[in-house]
Amino acid sequence: MNMQNEMHPKSICCVAHSPQLEVLRLSAAGLVSESNDNILTYEDSPWLGVHPKGTSFGASQATLPAAGSFKKLLTIFVLLTLPVMITSVFALADQNNVLDNANHHRQAALEEYQETVDRINLDRDRLKAELSHHDSALIQIKAKNSKLQSELDARMAKASDLQKSETGVKEDASDLAAIIRIMQKDMTAAIETSSLYPVYRDEFSDLNRKRNPIEVPGINEITSLTDMAFRLIKLESAPLVKEGTFVGRDGAGAKGSILTLGRFFNAYVTGNEAGFLWPSESTGQMVAYSSLPDRSTGAALKAFASGTAEVVSLDLSGGAATARFAKKSGLTDKIREGGPLVWPILAIGLAALLIIMERSLAIIKSYTDSDKTMIKIENLSGKDHWDRAAEILKAEKPLQRVLLCALKNRDEDKESLETLVHESIIREVRYFERFLPTLNVLGAIAPLLGLLGTVTGMISTFQSITIYGTGDPRMMAGGISEALITTMLGLTVAIPIMFFHNFLSRRGFNIIDDIEEKAVTLVNIIHKEKSESKDKVE
Repeated sequence: MNMQNEMHPKSICCVAHSPQLEVLRLSAAGLVSESNDNILTYEDSPWLGVHPKGTSFGASQATLPAAGSFKKLLTIFVLLTLPVMITSVFALADQNNVLDNANHHRQAALEEYQETVDRINLDRDRLKAELSHHDSALIQIKAKNSKLQSELDARMAKASDLQKSETGVKEDASDLAAIIRIMQKDMTAAIETSSLYPVYRDEFSDLNRKRNPIEVPGINEITSLTDMAFRLIKLESAPLVKEGTFVGRDGAGAKGSILTLGRFFNAYVTGNEAGFLWPSESTGQMVAYSSLPDRSTGAALKAFASGTAEVVSLDLSGGAATARFAKKSGLTDKIREGGPLVWPILAIGLAALLIIMERSLAIIKSYTDSDKTMIKIENLSGKDHWDRAAEILKAEKPLQRVLLCALKNRDEDKESLETLVHESIIREVRYFERFLPTLNVLGAIAPLLGLLGTVTGMISTFQSITIYGTGDPRMMAGGISEALITTMLGLTVAIPIMFFHNFLSRRGFNIIDDIEEKAVTLVNIIHKEKSESKDKVE
């Protein structure tokens, strides 16, 4: 069968390795036909052909298999393409299923969207209704708040007025309380500073009651203070003699007759002495002045206290006249107040004084005009008058002794002579250093003893504090005096000792230096004279 079709030259492509596949392709395209020799030829494409064995293409004509073979090939082709066609059919079916599912989901989404829109519309309507209700409630609350604010402003203004009134009342009350406290303080001070208060302390015990400085005194308290003031005036209107206790001059407690003459003065009388007292403001006790009055005043106090005399001297200055007995003591009193350690300090001072005097006399006796002496010796040595030079050096002084030693040993060689002179100088050094180490030790011991007295005095002071408290320093005068006086005496003794020790030491060293200088000069003169004599002999 012959088949002829037109074909675009560019529609045929490639060379197949299988002639059967190539025939199927060309037959499907209508480009081949069957010849008489049962060979398919290309009629419209003379430039392209297939060899029966499929191994080459010709430019004029190609041969193809027979018709039976073509049917077989077509059957094979159909069988080969059938899976592909089936797969395409199933793929198309799957695509349709996917599209159906997509349409189903789209419809469901549209329904859900519509439900959501309906629900949102319902919520919006409900919220609009609630908002309208809340707006109405807000308007009511604002109106109520405005009313309450007006009431608050009115009450604040009223409270401010009340506060101003309260401040005025408090100021008036504070002024009144200050006036009352000042009056109470003045009255209390007048009672406590009275000379009778320490004696009649029990009758004025209410003064010791603790009071709140902010609290305003009540009428009962003011009345009590007034009664005590009148009681004090009554007691001060006459002289009183009462047995009692007081702090003695040594800082210890004492007993005796206490004589009170109003606000003029207080005095005491014991078995062996009579003196004046002063009231301690801190402790409220009567304290004796450290010094006693003269004999006539003491005798008058004893006579008035015993009732044998009706006249006694008064202190109209309010205590200024008797205050002169507070501190009136001489050197003996100071030494006595210093305690037992004063005596070792004084002994050290006396020993140091003796040493200073002895050393001073020794230095004065050892003084000589060394330059003048050396001039005389040089003049005599030049004339070879050594015996006359020895006569000049017979004085018992350090310089003369050293120079005389050099003259006596002038025949020795220079080294031996220098050794002998040096030994003589060493003996003189010991003479000038005599007792100076002892003086140095005494100067160091004196302030240490003063420090020891300070410690013992402070111990006594603390004992007084334990008994009488720390309110009044004058009650601790005994211990303080012992502490300070021993230190003062120790330094008073030590400072001159150290000064004279240094002075005497330096003076002795200067004399020794001068002796060494003159001795070396004399040794050189002797050596020079000996050398000149040898030269003359030669």
